[in-house]
Amino acid sequence: MLCRNYGPQHWDMFIDNTQTAYKWTCPPVGALEVLYGPNCPQAWLLVQMTGIYDLGCRSLNEKLAQTTAKYAQLMAKRTAQLKLTEVMQFFARYAVGLYNNEYATLDMTRLGREFHNTYLPARQRELERLLEGQEQQEAPSRRGHCVTREEWLATPPDALIGVEMVLLTREGSDEERKVCSFLKLKLPLASRRVTAVVQKRQLEQLVDWQFERLLEMTDSWREGR
Repeated sequence: MLCRNYGPQHWDMFIDNTQTAYKWTCPPVGALEVLYGPNCPQAWLLVQMTGIYDLGCRSLNEKLAQTTAKYAQLMAKRTAQLKLTEVMQFFARYAVGLYNNEYATLDMTRLGREFHNTYLPARQRELERLLEGQEQQEAPSRRGHCVTREEWLATPPDALIGVEMVLLTREGSDEERKVCSFLKLKLPLASRRVTAVVQKRQLEQLVDWQFERLLEMTDSWREGR
């Protein structure tokens, strides 16, 4: 399910959409170890790396496959604090030649150089532009919603999470009825922007629907905090 939702097939969603890549509700690379197992960050990164070769209609030879696997281990540490969608944005841009003139070529030295020297500085500039003015507008309402990674991991699966979202489904459609039934919302809706309370374990379903463009989550918080 992880690679189904966060695989190279979704790169096009983030390549030119900076705000989506940085604000998407998803875990950082470092959290995959806790959520799915000790080798998951490297395995996920390996899928992203080999996705570059898939775009070029090539297959990895044994030596390059071994080198790629080793580099995935190193990159897992360097991308631990980045969201999955941010890393996907980097690979998408790299694959289409935005950082160099080698389209769909997997070169570990170039990959690392472009990540550190080009992508990370550009990311910082883009984040600063996005956050300019936004912090003052949203800080009062969001300040109480922030939790640390440790607090989130310690949150039990049945904990109640408040979620604000915008429904993207067509009014009266089966998709709308499905989502509203899951969220226990009564139809007809007064607004497409809604709030609901779900268990932490149910957030995965909302993430799936977000990828299917049935809804867009805009905020979340721990109920009772």
